[in-house]
Amino acid sequence: MLLEIGPGAAQTIGVVVDALNSLTGNLTRTDANKAAEYSQGGISPEESARRKTALVEKSTSLLPCLRQQLADLLASLDIADLERVPNPRSLPATLDIIKKIGITLDQLICATRSVSLSPPPAPSRFEDHDCGILKVYRYDHFQQDITQLIETRLCPLFNQSVLLLEAGKSASNPDLSGDRPPLEEREATEHRKQIISLTALSHKSIDNLIKWLELEDDLGALQFFLQPEIDLLSSNQAELIQRIGLPLPPLPKKKDGLDDSDSSESDDYPSQSKNPNQEEGSMSKGDVDNSHKEDEGEDEDEDEDGSEFDSNYSGSSASSGQSEEIPVRQATVKLAKKSMRMIKLILSFFSELWKARSSEAPFKLDERISSEELVRLVSRFEHLIQPLNEFVKLLLSIYDQDDFDEEELARLGSKSSSLSDAFDTCLLHLAFHLVPLDHQEDLIDVDPLAPNPFNTWFFQLRQNLGGAASRITWGLHSFRETVFD
Repeated sequence: MLLEIGPGAAQTIGVVVDALNSLTGNLTRTDANKAAEYSQGGISPEESARRKTALVEKSTSLLPCLRQQLADLLASLDIADLERVPNPRSLPATLDIIKKIGITLDQLICATRSVSLSPPPAPSRFEDHDCGILKVYRYDHFQQDITQLIETRLCPLFNQSVLLLEAGKSASNPDLSGDRPPLEEREATEHRKQIISLTALSHKSIDNLIKWLELEDDLGALQFFLQPEIDLLSSNQAELIQRIGLPLPPLPKKKDGLDDSDSSESDDYPSQSKNPNQEEGSMSKGDVDNSHKEDEGEDEDEDEDGSEFDSNYSGSSASSGQSEEIPVRQATVKLAKKSMRMIKLILSFFSELWKARSSEAPFKLDERISSEELVRLVSRFEHLIQPLNEFVKLLLSIYDQDDFDEEELARLGSKSSSLSDAFDTCLLHLAFHLVPLDHQEDLIDVDPLAPNPFNTWFFQLRQNLGGAASRITWGLHSFRETVFD
């Protein structure tokens, strides 16, 4: 049995199904007709205050209310326990919940439109430097997430609920099924799983919307956009550290006359026992200097002799025409160690940048940064982090396969070669939007010969990062020599 439905409940199910279909249809039409009453450019302080109040209402009232109503809908359908047959006894309550969801969504869509700041028609140029939390990028991101919530979460959720209810009604009343083929119990279980999953995904989307609305400044938004890539880099770093700490097979005997100088080469890499997150230190001028010295002190001689064969080690693959004696995995570990400083510096840089949201940093992000400028800044940072993530993932892949091809080697070179220039470009764009908090730094406004505070903050970091990029370049050269010798 798909659903336990009592006598006379078929008609109630029909009403509930109609309500769900109507709700889905209204959401689709609302999304298709996005023509709203947009403001053209600047707004009065009173209007700005009203719109900010609407934003607060969405984050503190409407979105939490919608999240709770979706949970109530799931509970009223009685499908959460997959081990038993659902028994939706309170179909009138389900209908009431659906009506409440419709009202909440109408209010949410109306409130979303009411806070929009649309740029005037071309060729006018719209700058939202002074719009605060009403900046265009904030609204655009929120609008996109609302649309995604409706199109990919709520509408499919309501459609799946309709299919399950109609199938249950047909199974309980075969005479009402018409030409519709009966739904098998396995298919009904899949519908239930889909409803549960879509409800959970809807909750997650709503939570992300609330977090977005609660961001107080543009630096928080910058972190919101970039943090997933930064977290991925931290995760990749942890995997790389784990691979470095694994036992390696012994190297094949070297030919006579081969330079053994690499055996005493120093590389810095975190100890396997360390938490990679603990490697992120402060990147202010003094701290960068200390960090650089500590990195130098951490250099260790590579263990060229390796350790005994790992029980899971199967030897190098010859799929790319390489001899099984070629030490691909050893060469990969050496290159990984060469790359570790770059990863640590980038993570530390962002850790320090986010501190600008507190009083610990000597600078803050200019509150008058426009939407266009912030989006451009995000793009520049992505051009730094994404290639580094891809580089590390390639290293992990080559290590795990114990093999590589020419394309992978070329990609390692292309991804790593752009890092130093990408970082310089990021700093160049960031320099226009950082404001010193130390009033003594304001002397630069009246004394052109005064030291540039931006250079003071990041000069040592740029030097260290340039050195880290050179280490990767040399590591790639050594990698090629090792595997192709």
